[in-house]
Amino acid sequence: MRREVLAAGFLMSLFVAGCKQTPRAEYKIPAEAVSRENPVKVTDASIAEGNQAYVKYDCQVCHAKNGDGKGFMAGASHYDCRDWRDAASLKNFTDGELFYIIVKGKGTMPGYEQKVDLAAAWAMVNYIRAFAKQTP
Repeated sequence: MRREVLAAGFLMSLFVAGCKQTPRAEYKIPAEAVSRENPVKVTDASIAEGNQAYVKYDCQVCHAKNGDGKGFMAGASHYDCRDWRDAASLKNFTDGELFYIIVKGKGTMPGYEQKVDLAAAWAMVNYIRAFAKQTP
């Protein structure tokens, strides 16, 4: 049990160290990114691929497994993550904006440009949008 606690603490410190960034004074997504359309069609397969990427890149650590924004690190670090289950939290984001944030990051969220396959990032956009469709 003690080893698991120590391992969890060590992993958490690595994650926090990797996520800390200086918040940008102004965050503006370029117009060409905002208007970019998702080339990955919304299908059960693309949503499943997005889920796999969401898990692989540990998105649930902050955004939670169910997308409610109350993941372990969000609570521990007082991050204010959106509840993706609420359609209103997504309505003002284009697919291009969500993709840009996944790839480039935003505020304390690191970008995954060097890690994620771009098709998988687009599939994650489909997966994130699926959270709101699953909530009654």
